[in-house]
Amino acid sequence: MAPSMNNKLSILAFVTLIMLVGCSENNVPPKIEIFPMVSWKEQGLVKQLYIYGGGPVIKKDIVIDGRQIRTVSNTVYINYESQIVYKDGTPVVGPFGYYVYWEKEGRFVNTQYRQIHESRIFALNDKPMPDNTAILIKTYFDEAKTDYQLRQKRAL
Repeated sequence: MAPSMNNKLSILAFVTLIMLVGCSENNVPPKIEIFPMVSWKEQGLVKQLYIYGGGPVIKKDIVIDGRQIRTVSNTVYINYESQIVYKDGTPVVGPFGYYVYWEKEGRFVNTQYRQIHESRIFALNDKPMPDNTAILIKTYFDEAKTDYQLRQKRAL
């Protein structure tokens, strides 16, 4: 086999292992009371996560398409249970296949309530997002931006 084929097989084996771990019985969502970072009643509603600098929070995923292996950048959202999801509501899977939550202290944790550093799941400008990057929900970002612009107009 060519070296590139060995690399592809290694990546495929790694991705398969992660997927199998993610399907374990330990990946049961915890009670909502543990993760009250956000709260709203509409269960189907998801809100986009933004960094304070003004860009969306991104998760890079490995996609295997036939014989092609590529990475895809997806923006991430938060649902009513403080779970990190994609726009369609599909849960984001973090290291070792566990779902990711944004808990009340501002940390990202898995279903085992172990902290996951931002650099392990999110990307910023095609590089791992620095840990402790300030993140907020896009609607709050838009409101703050509008408020700032109104203050600037009044100051003139």
